[in-house]
Amino acid sequence: MNHRVFRISAAAALAAGLFATAAQASDGRYRDYVIGDRASGMGGAAIAIAQSVDAVYYNPAGLTDTKRDSLSLSANLYGFEKLRQRSAMFPGEDASSTSFVAIPTAVGGVKRFSDEWVGGFGVFTPENDKSSLIASKANGKHLYSLSETDQTLKFGPAVGWQPGGDSAWSFGASVFGVYRSMQLSASLFREEDGQINQAYDLKDFALAASLGAQYDFGGGWRAGATVQSPNLHLYGTGRQNVTVSGNAQGAQMGFNSDDLDTDNRQSLQLGLGIGRSVAGQYAFGVDVLYHPSASYDLLEWNYEGQGQATGHVKMKDVVDFSLGGEYYVAENWPVRAGVFTSFSAVDIPEVDEVNDELLDTDMDLYGFTISVGRETENMGVNLGLEYAFGNGHTGGYGRDENGNVVDDETPCKKQMILVSLSTSYYF
Repeated sequence: MNHRVFRISAAAALAAGLFATAAQASDGRYRDYVIGDRASGMGGAAIAIAQSVDAVYYNPAGLTDTKRDSLSLSANLYGFEKLRQRSAMFPGEDASSTSFVAIPTAVGGVKRFSDEWVGGFGVFTPENDKSSLIASKANGKHLYSLSETDQTLKFGPAVGWQPGGDSAWSFGASVFGVYRSMQLSASLFREEDGQINQAYDLKDFALAASLGAQYDFGGGWRAGATVQSPNLHLYGTGRQNVTVSGNAQGAQMGFNSDDLDTDNRQSLQLGLGIGRSVAGQYAFGVDVLYHPSASYDLLEWNYEGQGQATGHVKMKDVVDFSLGGEYYVAENWPVRAGVFTSFSAVDIPEVDEVNDELLDTDMDLYGFTISVGRETENMGVNLGLEYAFGNGHTGGYGRDENGNVVDDETPCKKQMILVSLSTSYYF
């Protein structure tokens, strides 16, 4: 949440922060949680050792290591997310929310066509954010309410190829449709200023592709590499409604639009991984992910009497890491653990700088995962736990030396605790 959008000035609310709340759903990070079956217990370290449906998402070259056809019916996350921001709504008035999270993170299947070729399909939810807030401050003189959701789905086929069926090299490709939906309903009332109400519904469609390779050194040692393309934007649309009833001159107004243009350009991702996997005994992997800088307009709309308005997103280079391991404590009982990072790609704009940047939260996230599984001849079940936390700064409010309310950088922190459950069937 970014309550900079709640400035009671109509011009500021519409031109400077109208869609900032939606853009903050991931705070400019590339993952708030890890997804998949085996990978979700290993901190997402899968580029070199991915198998089955996990390979569709992390490295399609890993499909060739799938020995049998499989169907993953569920890989879900359940838990709570807590977000707190200091002075986010007004000096001394914090924003705090706790949300229940239920995320169907991965569903898919794998089919072996020959010794050389393996196909797969998956539906994934790499981003799912829900926030809600109802607050009364200053003895009821300041009232706030907000409800927002931001979800991204990736779905599509993948293919893996191992030349000759026994080569040390394997290659793969995935093609994804990417669908993002964002909804917001928000209201602010401050007795000394007035009231602003805002609602919007945005949808965006894009395509993305992933190419991967793995090399088997022998003895279970493998290296992997992936290139995931930026999103190729296909279509975006949205609608919004804003009403302002303020005490200041010129603050009485309303605005409605049904023809917003949206974009959702995920940055290019380059990944390298190395690991070792000995079937039925143990495995471990280390991944490094690099996202180069990206810049684009998330939104464009016609602002009444002011011409075209934009909401810009600018993200810096980011390097993230995953480290995970797996050990069979008894036959068919794998225990997995891992860690991962999700560093922010955002540089907070200067508070006195005039800009149209939507992202102004630089929170870095650190995560830990653990899971225990049970495998039989025809089925695998995994139960896991994920904990992630982060601290940083975001756009909020403060006071200058004269006591006037001014934009300021304020602390923020986030915690997530999620339980994962996955079930796979083998044929």
